[in-house]
Amino acid sequence: MTDSSRENVDLSVLLVGHAPSRPAGLEVALARAGFHVTEADDVQQAAANGATPDVALATLAGASDVPPVLDALAYGFGPGVPLVVTLVTDAPDATVAALRAGAADALAAPVNLTELCLRLQLRRAPRHGNQSASDLLDESLAFASALVTAHRTEDVLQRICRRVADALELDRCAFVLTSGEHGRGRVVADDSHAGVLDLDLDLARYPEIEEARRTGEPVVIRDTGTDPRFEAVRHHWQLAPPATMPQSLITVPVKLNGDVAGVFLLRPRSARLAHASSGLDFVAQLHHAGAAVLSTARHRAESGADALATTEELETRMRQEVERARRYALGFSLVLLEMDDVPATASTDADDPGNMAQRIRHHLAALLRDTFRAPDLVAAHGANSFALLLPETGAQQALGAVRRLRVRLADEPVDGLVPAITAGIAGFPHPSGEDAGDVLALASAALLRARAQAGERIGIAE
Repeated sequence: MTDSSRENVDLSVLLVGHAPSRPAGLEVALARAGFHVTEADDVQQAAANGATPDVALATLAGASDVPPVLDALAYGFGPGVPLVVTLVTDAPDATVAALRAGAADALAAPVNLTELCLRLQLRRAPRHGNQSASDLLDESLAFASALVTAHRTEDVLQRICRRVADALELDRCAFVLTSGEHGRGRVVADDSHAGVLDLDLDLARYPEIEEARRTGEPVVIRDTGTDPRFEAVRHHWQLAPPATMPQSLITVPVKLNGDVAGVFLLRPRSARLAHASSGLDFVAQLHHAGAAVLSTARHRAESGADALATTEELETRMRQEVERARRYALGFSLVLLEMDDVPATASTDADDPGNMAQRIRHHLAALLRDTFRAPDLVAAHGANSFALLLPETGAQQALGAVRRLRVRLADEPVDGLVPAITAGIAGFPHPSGEDAGDVLALASAALLRARAQAGERIGIAE
C-alpha cells in the first residue's frame, strides 16, 4: 500500500510479535481508533510487502526481545520507526527494562486499549526525504479529501494539524480561533495535545499570535529566549515555568473576509525551520487550507446545515465502514429518517404552509446532531429526510436510538406540534448485502415498508 493511498488515514500501525499473546480486542480497538493496521509474521515480510509504517506495535514476552525487533525494523525500514511494546509479563519494572532496551513506549499486561491508542498517536515517526516542505504538504494534507470525509470543522482542522506536524517534523501544530472577545482565543485542534481542545487562551501571553492577528502576516520567532516580543512572557515563565520551553515558533494567520479568524501555531523541533523563514513556501498552502475549512463552516452555519454531512460524504463513509466491517468483524447500521408531511393547518403562516416544514426540518437536524455520538454520521438525504450512519451498532440498537429520538421530539415540540418521522433501518453484515449500495437499498426498502405501517412506522431489513 503506498503513502498516497493512505491519504485518509491518520496513522499506520504495523503489528508484529507473538499474535496469540496480543491483548484481547487489540485489532478491533485499533480499527475503531481509525488507524490503518497491517500485520506480519516478521518485520522482513512487512518490509517486502508494504510502505514504511508510522509506528510498530509488538507484543513480546519480555524486554530481552526488544533489541532484535529494533534491529529488524532498522534493517527493513531504516532508522526512525518507533517501537511500542505490549509485554505479556506483569513482572515489576518490566516496562522500565523495555524502555532501557530501546522501546519508544511500553505497557505491561493487562493493557488498557484506550490508553494504548492514545500513546500510539503520540509516537508517529517523522517523515524524511529530499522533498521540499511544500511538496510534503502537497502530498500529506490532501485538503480536498479531508473536506469531503470529515464534516465537522474541528475534525478537518485536527487532521490538517496532524499532517502538517508530520510533513514539517514539528513538536506541535495547533489551530487557535482568534475571533473571540476581550483578547481571548480558543484551541480547536492540536496534533499532540487532544486533551486541551477547547482550551481558552489569554492572547496577551501569546505575542506571536497577537502580532499575526494584528498584521495579518506570518510571524517567525527564532528564539523565544532573546526575542524582545517575549520579554513579558519570559518574566511569566520565571514565575510559572511551562512543561516544555519552546525555542522557536511560527504563526500562520488565516483570514476570512479580510479579518484574521484564526492562526496555525507551529512549534518546530529545532530552530532550523524558523531560521529558514525565507523559504517558508508552505505558508500559502496552510493559509488556503485553513481559509477553505473556515469558509465551509461559515457557509454551513449561515445555511442552517452546519455539521450535516452531504450525500457524497455519506457514500464515502459507508464504503469505509463496509471495509472495516469485513476486515475486523465489526458492524454498523444505516438509518433513513423521513419527515412526515406537516398539515397545512399547523403552519404559523397561512400564506406559507412550507414555513413550518422548514422549521421542523431545522429542529430535527439540530436534535440529530445533539442526540447521536461523535463517531456517528448525520447526513442530509433529500429534501425532507436524513441518513444516519452508526458504526458498531446493530439493527436493534439502531431501533432503540430511533425510539429515543422520538421521545426527544415529543419533549421538544415546534410551536406545539410534535414532528412525526418514519424510519428504515439496515444493519451490516447482512445476508443480502455485499457493499455500500446494497445497504442503502436495504434501508430504502425498509423505509418503504414502514410507510405502509400503522403505529410505530419503523422498518428493519431482517
